[in-house]
Amino acid sequence: MGRLATLPAGGSMVVQRRFDAAALIGLIARHRATTVWLAPAMVNAVLMADEVHRADLGSLRVIMSGGEKMPEARLKQILDLLPGVWFADAYGLTETVSSDTFMPFESMHAKLGSVGKPLPHNRVRVADDSGVSVPPGVIGEVLVLVGAAFTLLAGIGTLRFSDVFARMHALGKASTLGLLLVLLGAAVP
Repeated sequence: MGRLATLPAGGSMVVQRRFDAAALIGLIARHRATTVWLAPAMVNAVLMADEVHRADLGSLRVIMSGGEKMPEARLKQILDLLPGVWFADAYGLTETVSSDTFMPFESMHAKLGSVGKPLPHNRVRVADDSGVSVPPGVIGEVLVLVGAAFTLLAGIGTLRFSDVFARMHALGKASTLGLLLVLLGAAVP
């Protein structure tokens, strides 16, 4: 579903140079867009625009989001407005190539507010203050082990990101299904 795969697969792409919610709604309707990427602040702006209730957005199949956790109330609003649309919430750090977790379609409604499961190249765990993993349902710090081959050059040698867990600086808990729930506004220093 990556942007780079769209064109070789025969798709087309519409780029909005500067975000404007009303204009974006018009672009989706005019071009019959099927997928759009929106940060939570952009979702908020779209929901507040009068045009969202008048435009034909029936072509939309997927809304990808990331950059921060989507508040559950906003998520419910967008799903009520656009039933049948997959809100593919992604969560992660820029340092870990951004999307560390991704919400599967089949879990979207049942686990409203979760940021999904780790992508195949990542491992996510929730740990206590000493870094020890906690069982599902227990709140702790969210940590991500990235399997991508990134290398950080240090004065004394090379440290591979895949060798360490990156701190998300957020509190969360895992479910028994492997889904991650990040607690909004709960930051770890």
